[in-house]
Amino acid sequence: EQQYSHNGEEFYYVLAGEVIFYLNNEKHHLYVGDTIHFPSSVEHQWENPLETNSTVISIVIPIIF
Repeated sequence: EQQYSHNGEEFYYVLAGEVIFYLNNEKHHLYVGDTIHFPSSVEHQWENPLETNSTVISIVIPIIF
């Protein structure tokens, strides 16, 4: 319900189900096998549009390098 932003980068890979990401209010509907990568400073949120569980690999990297 609330969009977030912070320093770093994020990468997601959908293993099962579906996930909708909102990046600066732009909708990105991901399905099994889809990936998304974006700077965490972009306002973002996500949701599972299904009545069943979705499985996602999530990698969030803070800016420390």
